[in-house]
Amino acid sequence: MVLIGVTGGIGAGKSEVLRDLKDRWQAEVLEMDTMAKELMQKGGRTYPLYLDLLGPGILDEDGEIDRAKTAHLLFGNPELLAKINETIRPVIKEELFLRVAALKEKGTRLAVIEAALLIEEHYNEICDELWYIYADKTTRCCRLKTSRGYDDKRIEETMKRQLTDQTFRKYADLVIDNSGEFSHTQSQIDDRLKSLFSKGKP
Repeated sequence: MVLIGVTGGIGAGKSEVLRDLKDRWQAEVLEMDTMAKELMQKGGRTYPLYLDLLGPGILDEDGEIDRAKTAHLLFGNPELLAKINETIRPVIKEELFLRVAALKEKGTRLAVIEAALLIEEHYNEICDELWYIYADKTTRCCRLKTSRGYDDKRIEETMKRQLTDQTFRKYADLVIDNSGEFSHTQSQIDDRLKSLFSKGKP
């Protein structure tokens, strides 16, 4: 199985790339944010951990964890946030490894991991390749204003919290330029995957 890690800054178009990999290459896509939300649900592995750390006040009327209440508790409380990260992230990482192993077991040809903190959490170490989805700042800003309604201040604050272009490039095995027409992005994806599969595996 070829395992690709996909990362990049906000507004770079990672979601579009993931959809394309799933639709045209039948890739199994593991999105870490989606996985984290699943594990927070009642019956999920991190559900009791959140309750132990933050108390029952974070639950909504259905007994599910209210993400807005959780964010409010953590805002401005770096010590509590650090404790949450220290407790929750290892569980999410373990779950990822289990899901990757399950995909290998069933003979999956191509799998993709997408995570905002892919490099920071060292998920790239289990991947065959790390792809950095790049788009120039003007394109990213335009996308965020159009699709999410972000204003300039929010865009700047969000981008400052993320890794720099230089850092992404340092770790990437492939930089995919997603600034222009998506057909150009697809060509870059196809060229790389055809090369990988022709070799059997990186």
